[in-house]
Amino acid sequence: MLVLEPELQLALDHVRQKWGQTPQVGIILGTGSGGVANRLEVETTLDYAQIPGFVRSTATGHRGQVICGKLAGIPTIAMQGRFHRYEGWTFDQTVFPTRLMAALGIQGLVVTNAAGGVDPRMKQGDLILLDSHLDLLTYWPGDQRDYPATLGSHTNDDHEGGCDRRRLVRGDQAYCARWRQFAQREANRLGVSARPGVYVGLPGPNYETRAEYRLIRKLGGDVVGMSTVAEVAIASLHHIPVLAISIVTNVARPDALEKTSGEEVVHAARDVESDLATIIEQSVRQYFAA
Repeated sequence: MLVLEPELQLALDHVRQKWGQTPQVGIILGTGSGGVANRLEVETTLDYAQIPGFVRSTATGHRGQVICGKLAGIPTIAMQGRFHRYEGWTFDQTVFPTRLMAALGIQGLVVTNAAGGVDPRMKQGDLILLDSHLDLLTYWPGDQRDYPATLGSHTNDDHEGGCDRRRLVRGDQAYCARWRQFAQREANRLGVSARPGVYVGLPGPNYETRAEYRLIRKLGGDVVGMSTVAEVAIASLHHIPVLAISIVTNVARPDALEKTSGEEVVHAARDVESDLATIIEQSVRQYFAA
């Protein structure tokens, strides 16, 4: 029997009381992509402040609410905005919504983010369909304080959606190649530039230096941001397949760096928001119909 810690059980009970469906899909919408929620047939909306265990989303462009309904006819729970480590939250707090979605019974997770491109051939508005990541959230000096606490669901039961924190998994095993293929086909149909790539997660809240951009590129990174990695790690522990998409909102050219602001990142993400929404909606439809 799955045993949850009290706060997660309270959050689970609260959502189930407000919405009687079992979601098949969970969606975490990052900076500038909250409008994807407009494609949902909304049945219930919950502010983060209403849900036990949820903290406040303070990042630019993050609305701070959970939307429950249907996407392409499929029961879906979507987060409009996420929690970041740089906002002052612990890693456990940042992944609490992902763990709640797992406890609710999702069978697939969609994650979006706004990211900086480190390949100078990229253009603003390109989409990167993630197939792996570099977890520098963990290894960045001085920022490992509470990270190990996220790698489990606080249960020793490895059945009924639980996971054993002692079991080691590869963090990128959740990225689903089949789901990514559906997204790639839809992007091609729309004429949207999209390709597979590697996401590099840094703690932030700063934008990278010239030297850091060069290092990230040499390490094999394609895009860099301040989220996603821990969410995918939790999905991997629960054997939940993931479709993760980065919107390239600025391109790093180390020898000619330009100033970047949070507002500019939001605006750049919103320019591709409609196409992103179509890609997510159609790939969800195809993935769950296949």
